Amino acid sequence: MNTKALLVLLLTLLWFWFCHWWYTCLLYQECYDCGSNTVVEQKQEVTPPPAAATVAVGTLVFNWDSAEPITNEKFPALKQQWVNGLSDGQNFEITGYYYPDEKNTTRYENLGLARAHRVKELFLKDIPDNRIVLRSQMLEGEPKSKSLFESCNFQYVQAPNLKEVQENPVVELADRIVIYFPTNSSQKNSNNKVDDYLSKLAERLKQTNEKVIITGHTDNVGSPEANQALAQKRADAIKSIIVRKGIAANRITALSKGETEPTASNDTAEGRQLNRRCELQIVK
Repeated sequence: MNTKALLVLLLTLLWFWFCHWWYTCLLYQECYDCGSNTVVEQKQEVTPPPAAATVAVGTLVFNWDSAEPITNEKFPALKQQWVNGLSDGQNFEITGYYYPDEKNTTRYENLGLARAHRVKELFLKDIPDNRIVLRSQMLEGEPKSKSLFESCNFQYVQAPNLKEVQENPVVELADRIVIYFPTNSSQKNSNNKVDDYLSKLAERLKQTNEKVIITGHTDNVGSPEANQALAQKRADAIKSIIVRKGIAANRITALSKGETEPTASNDTAEGRQLNRRCELQIVK
């Protein structure tokens, strides 16, 4: 083979090598490192997915038009703080707030009272029902945001004392009415305020479809069985008065809790007086 033919052959081989390199390395970017079998892959940057959005929620908040409380991880500690701080002779007061433009679709008189009731359920395992007082208050205007706004307040209040009960045996709370009784008796305290209240209640019932649940309570003097019966007599006595004022008996339920749910200590005469009572709840 002459020199010219050899040169043509070498140029042809170089041409085929260049075409192969251009095809594999530049187009498909799969190069072989100096004849080895290791494929060098081109690294591509991977953008991580965006983190999930988080919403900062207050310890105890509500949404507009809603009575459902929303809590975060700090609520159990807040709750325990209030539970631990409640002392003898005190009640735990929950005030639910509401705004005039909010729609109330609950069975309660207003959305603030509905909120107070729902928050009360969060505390019932640690604070007896008869030591929780509910109130409601309307606020002017609107909150800064109609989602996740604070609309509830807590405080300790003094429980009624003996002198107050003797002067006014009817105590109206946001969620119930309490009527006090003398010792070992199914007859209410002789006081015009009791009759006036029951007359007012009867007139209200005549204008609505509401019902009444009356629950009788006693102190711990006597046997549990006797106190269960005495508390039932107290509830029945209040029911009879309301029926005589023109309300159908099937709209009134009379129950007894006996001595099982004291609102004060039975170790003192004052505490026992506060435990001799009937509690009335109006149900829409």
